[in-house]
Amino acid sequence: AQGPVIVAIDCSGSMSGEPDTWSKACALAMYSIARKQRRDFSVLLFDTQVVQEVFIKKGEHKPADLIHILTAGTGGGTDFETPLNRAMELISADDHNKADLIFITDGICDISQAFQIQYHAQKKMRAFSTYTILIGGNTNEKTLAKKFSDSVTMLCDMINQNESEAFSICFNI
Repeated sequence: AQGPVIVAIDCSGSMSGEPDTWSKACALAMYSIARKQRRDFSVLLFDTQVVQEVFIKKGEHKPADLIHILTAGTGGGTDFETPLNRAMELISADDHNKADLIFITDGICDISQAFQIQYHAQKKMRAFSTYTILIGGNTNEKTLAKKFSDSVTMLCDMINQNESEAFSICFNI
């Protein structure tokens, strides 16, 4: 059995425009996968705080919730620890072992050493995985995301070279 899919989407000001469009497309890809695999699906929209949460139970289809995700705006700064903490709360509260957390961002943020240690301990205890999709960003942001991620996929170059390959990668995470 697989656990839920939790998607955390960076909605900070630096994600405005094309990065925001791609982040929402990636979230829809994850929703499609979760629905097909009959898994719970959650979205955390964040900047310096979690500004909106959407929960869709397996077997349910809520188009209105998808519209809320797709129409959320961007603005403000970025804090990675807040949405990562909220994801850990959701995983722990419902005893959701084997969850998959998909973290979609441009990577312009960092986490503290103390948080990194705490996060890895929780990942081990709850057996969940974190996959980061970097939209934009560079090697430095990839290095920052690796502090909490099992894998980091950089879509920035692929989007410019081959959009279908970039979208295909989202379906294969």
